[in-house]
Amino acid sequence: MLAGLEGFKQPKVPTIVSYDPNNRSSFTWGAQKHKHAKIEGIKLLLDPGQETPLYIPETNTAAELEKLGKPAMDVATDYIASIYNHAMSKIRTEVPAEYLKMCQKKFVITVPAVWSAKAMNATLAAAKLAGIHPVALIKEPEAAALYTLHMLQDKALARFAQAVKNIVGEDQYFHLRKTKGFEEAMNQFDKNIKTAFRGDLDEDYYANFPMVKLDDNPSQRLVANCWNMKGHDVKKIFQPLITDIERMVEDQVNLVRVRRLSEGHPKANDIKAIFLVGGFGSSEYLKQCLQTAHPKIQIIQPHDAWSAIVK
Repeated sequence: MLAGLEGFKQPKVPTIVSYDPNNRSSFTWGAQKHKHAKIEGIKLLLDPGQETPLYIPETNTAAELEKLGKPAMDVATDYIASIYNHAMSKIRTEVPAEYLKMCQKKFVITVPAVWSAKAMNATLAAAKLAGIHPVALIKEPEAAALYTLHMLQDKALARFAQAVKNIVGEDQYFHLRKTKGFEEAMNQFDKNIKTAFRGDLDEDYYANFPMVKLDDNPSQRLVANCWNMKGHDVKKIFQPLITDIERMVEDQVNLVRVRRLSEGHPKANDIKAIFLVGGFGSSEYLKQCLQTAHPKIQIIQPHDAWSAIVK
């Protein structure tokens, strides 16, 4: 929950600081109501060579900093410290204060993909001055990819668990989900079945629930604690996720084309390749679906795509 926007869910914090001209230690930030001149695009202050986005007035930042007489590093530090203090105040309302003090804290800050080494070092310095330590930097595309990886990974496993629940019934599932056998079946689906599926609806896959003693359900091919999954069972689990991925990839392709057109690129529409990484990046079925959706773009699947994103 952001300062100034209590009660509203917001995906990000506005990068704005507004200082009282009579007291440089007094300022508003983010979505709070600003009574004085605003300094926008704060992270750009750490990289003067970075091109200023069109939505930020060219003279605003430099002019306001000059009038303020405050270094860019101090402004960035004030902003980062405000986010940190606000976040900690919200956490304290849900976690016992003594326990929070005991917790080992680690911080991650995202930075633009084109961030220079100078800007990254400045970001780390500002974070440390703001009291955030230890801190790691990650580039925004990587952060987005990691988030998507975990989100889709969780969705795939959740849909597999729901499919199991539909077969064994509510009562058996209540006890099953707490067992090592269920954990083993989830692991088999995640590591083996998910990557092996290639779209063949008649192919056989096996999810085992060792030492569980499930009731047999021959009509659903559940016998001796083993579910014989057919290709159509796997596709039913995957399809909503594949649809989501196809939509996100289509959005990314369109964004790249729009950006290249705005930059006057001579081959703005000529996207050469899409790289698949992360959990679903190793799925041959996903690769086939994306290749069908984008026949003129090469779909590249790096070796060991599952761990490529963290190497």
